[in-house]
Amino acid sequence: MKQSKIIIIALALVLTSAGAEAATATPRIAEIIASNNELTPNDAPVSIKARRHLRVGTILQRSDITVSGSEPAQAAALDIVGMEVKRTIYADKPIMPEDISTPTAIKRNAIVTIEFKKGPLLITTEARVLDPGAVGETVRVMNISSKVILSAIVVSSSKVKAR
Repeated sequence: MKQSKIIIIALALVLTSAGAEAATATPRIAEIIASNNELTPNDAPVSIKARRHLRVGTILQRSDITVSGSEPAQAAALDIVGMEVKRTIYADKPIMPEDISTPTAIKRNAIVTIEFKKGPLLITTEARVLDPGAVGETVRVMNISSKVILSAIVVSSSKVKAR
């Protein structure tokens, strides 16, 4: 049982380290390890490449990528559609997990409403965003009136909640 986990992990490392030629990933590898199942042909590696030059900040569309592999693996690989490019990716080059992230909801230096709520008390004021962030991420913001720096969770493109 433990030996099969080691083999699956080693296989995942071999597949993901082959990224020089193609981005490979087994979309269900965490599920497979957790359930102690063996790899099936449907869990074959997926190759995801850029069809065109993708600049930083580009939101991935289906037309921006080419996917090869088994049908279920291709469907799982399409989860990257809607993600944001963090590093420039050149045409026909593999798209690696570290090259993409969830889309940025607020950009640095944007003015947002910061909200603090405790029981029936609700305080809102304006703040300047110091770090870019996606919805649900923690960012640093500076209260405009007091210049105090706080950590806050991004709620939307114009609102954060103080922690």
